[in-house]
Amino acid sequence: MKAAETISDPKEKEAAVSKVISDEQTAIKIAAESKETEAKLKKADAKTKQLVAAGGFNFMLSGLKYKDTLASAKDMVSSLSSNPTSAMKYASELGQLKDMVATLPDSVTSMASVGGKLVDLFKKGGVKFTPPVDSKQAPKESNK
Repeated sequence: MKAAETISDPKEKEAAVSKVISDEQTAIKIAAESKETEAKLKKADAKTKQLVAAGGFNFMLSGLKYKDTLASAKDMVSSLSSNPTSAMKYASELGQLKDMVATLPDSVTSMASVGGKLVDLFKKGGVKFTPPVDSKQAPKESNK
């Protein structure tokens, strides 16, 4: 991700960041479907299970935030297209906004799919887990 963030061309940067996110989501999905992961989770101590649940919560929370961002971006595109004066003011950002509207739906869908797999894994692994229901919820501490 650090390498992707250093790319100066906005389209290349967006593509690189999307690739990293997609690869991470694929890895999580594969791990969540793995019997080995399930077995390790069942054997994990309470602290590890708590950290795993916090990570899952934060992952799903970011999906809710992506969903909100997508809705805002769509509203902004609609608003700007009906108000040319406003569009001129934000002309330098329209390409980035358009790219977000094009790429975020796939990320939101993928994150929802992975989130469902995590919920199933947590149930099988004996992890107490309550997924976020609102993007305004605070992230869980997951680094201690």
